[in-house]
Amino acid sequence: MQEVASWANAGAARSEPAKAAATANFFIIINPFVVASYPDAFRWLLNAPDRRGLLGKSSNNFCDLAIKRPHFSAAPKGLVFAAFRTRWAIARVFASEFKPRPRRFTLAVPTTSDPHFPVFRSDLLAGKRVLVTGGGTGLGFSMGRRFVELGAHLVICGRREGVLKSAADKIEAEFGRRADVHPCDIRDPDAVEAMIDRIWSDRPLDILVNNAAGNFIARSETLSPRGLDAVLGIVLHGTGYATLACGRRWIAEGRGGTVLSIVTSYAWTGSAYVVPSAMAKAGVLAMTRSLAVEWGPKGVRLNAIAPGPFPTPGAWERLVPNPELARTFETRNPLGRAGRHQELANLASFLLSDEAGYINGEVVTIDGGEWLQGAGQFNFLSRLSAAEWDALRPKKG
Repeated sequence: MQEVASWANAGAARSEPAKAAATANFFIIINPFVVASYPDAFRWLLNAPDRRGLLGKSSNNFCDLAIKRPHFSAAPKGLVFAAFRTRWAIARVFASEFKPRPRRFTLAVPTTSDPHFPVFRSDLLAGKRVLVTGGGTGLGFSMGRRFVELGAHLVICGRREGVLKSAADKIEAEFGRRADVHPCDIRDPDAVEAMIDRIWSDRPLDILVNNAAGNFIARSETLSPRGLDAVLGIVLHGTGYATLACGRRWIAEGRGGTVLSIVTSYAWTGSAYVVPSAMAKAGVLAMTRSLAVEWGPKGVRLNAIAPGPFPTPGAWERLVPNPELARTFETRNPLGRAGRHQELANLASFLLSDEAGYINGEVVTIDGGEWLQGAGQFNFLSRLSAAEWDALRPKKG
């Protein structure tokens, strides 16, 4: 929390709302932009007569809402504090006695890192049915959790049924709504078609999030065909199977849909030591841009996100298996830190919302400026010696 000091000035006392509410201890005037951004909070304010502030236009034309002090502490944070966080929203605090000499009031305002600050309205994704592939763990779980928080009906798939059920249990415990679970190996096109049929038999999807991935570091001359196919099968083929399965149903039914795929910056720069992943992610990005043009006229949007380092236990064990490598990987961007799951989840939520309906065929990078600083996310591994590479090889058995 940070403290923001607002000053009451004598000139403001001349506004009509100020005159009308002069008997209140103090009140806050908030720009209409804020009211529109926080409809739930606004409804709270107007829910009971004794909570109502003053409604009407002020002479300075920047406000139309006042909240009186008796209800200030109980008011939703978004309604009261948003004015301090919004460029165009103006809030002023007035003293009960409008003397020429200013009086100071200090208010606590959430910082941008406050997890309770309402970045979006609570029903941003209400009514949307979302499938997240690989949604049982890592970034897939974090995104899915956020989608549910914003009103979506979540469906998750993955190879391990136990992991999916555990994720669904966590979501139900937190939000009182259970995610639908569908065990599926997306490398198998028949399995993907069967899964989408099962999902559609209950209710069609509105959104597909292609999150499932596989990756490992290796000197490319040591790659086996099986290792190459393992990554391509999940990232490229699995994403393609799921996208085509949903797309053909949306188009046949004449309904719109949205696809969001998780790629990476080395989809366009390339990167040493993760060549199968670079090949696969480049293919997914090409698919996204191609289908955005082909399917856009049919009401289907496709976009992608290219994350930088966002630590997850599974990925970090395979990609940066020792603490020194992990520190280097996480801090080699201009911001000097790894990404936070909430940051990625918020970006994904916006791109999936109707408010982003004009964004199509785009890839949004969220990496702290890493790729601009130096292309090739894993190129730093060139510093490893042959002995260190041998030590990093997965142990068999």
